[in-house]
Amino acid sequence: MPVGVLAVVAAGMWLLWWLLEVPPDPVAELRAGQVQTVRLDREGLAIYREPPNYATFCEVKNSAGQAVELDHSPGPSTTAGGKDWVVTLTSEDPVPPGTYTITCGAIDDSGTFAVGPGMFRLPGVVEERMDVIPPVIIIGALLVAGTSALVIFIRRRRAAT
Repeated sequence: MPVGVLAVVAAGMWLLWWLLEVPPDPVAELRAGQVQTVRLDREGLAIYREPPNYATFCEVKNSAGQAVELDHSPGPSTTAGGKDWVVTLTSEDPVPPGTYTITCGAIDDSGTFAVGPGMFRLPGVVEERMDVIPPVIIIGALLVAGTSALVIFIRRRRAAT
């Protein structure tokens, strides 16, 4: 099998794994309006909400009392402790491991939230181009496969004569 095809298959599998990473389990739960201090041992911060996932707002401060910017980018779901959780908010920039104080609420003024380490996120430039990247990968794979097939065809034809 041509090396180019193997490289495209390997790159595609790696990209798929990269995009489908399951979020890590939450480390703490809190009710709407409750103040919770959590210790995160991994980089990043994600806030989860039990479905149904109504509009959520949270305030997060680091150990120095500085606000952590949050991004409203719904993410994948996970099951931990017998509960289903959906990623509702993530830290805009990766935050270092440490202690954080969190307060969350929702429009319906109820619900349970969970906090955990952040999950892998694509760089902003890539996220903005996600509508373009899959077709580019597919076209690239087709070009590599077509070129490989053409080279094999020509070599076999020359060998037959």
